[in-house]
Order: sequence, then structure tokens, then C-alpha cells
Amino acid sequence: MSEKNLEPYFLVYIIIVFLCPWCIFAFHLIRELHFLTKNNKDLFLKQDFIFSWRDIKKFRKENPKAKYLYGKVKKWMVITSLSWIIGFLILIGIIFLIN
Repeated sequence: MSEKNLEPYFLVYIIIVFLCPWCIFAFHLIRELHFLTKNNKDLFLKQDFIFSWRDIKKFRKENPKAKYLYGKVKKWMVITSLSWIIGFLILIGIIFLIN
């Protein structure tokens, strides 16, 4: 009985579980930052970061599209985190069972 090469399966698993959610999260984050900078250029020009952060939070509450984009970013941050945690646990379990 010959051993199977499991490397392609691990590669596909890593791409699906780790890379895809991260890319989707990064896409939504870039989309939100682009919207914020396009609509409110003075938010990112201030010297004091705390004041600009407060202004960004205020802008997110007032603008429905900014609120929607921020919600998508938070949602995909949770999905990505859970995907990574569960993915690592499954990967460790499979590696443990193989050896």
C-alpha cells in the first residue's frame, strides 16, 4: 500500500479556509476606507488621531452607507477570525491523526 501525497489537499484547504476569508475582509476594509477618505477628506488630515477617530465614529453613525460598510467589515472580521481558529484546530487534529 503506497502513501498518498497529501500536500495538494493541504494547499487547497489553506487557500479556502485561510486565504479566501482574509481577502474578502481586506476587500471590505479597503472599500470602507476608500469611502471614508472620498467623502470626508479632513478626517484623516488632523494631527490628533483621537479626534479624527471620534469624527470617523460620528460620520459612521450619521451616514447610512458608512454604517453599512463598517458593519460588513465587522462581520467579515468575525468570520475570518472564526475561520482561522476553527481551521487551525482542524489542521492540528488532522496532522495529529496522520502521525
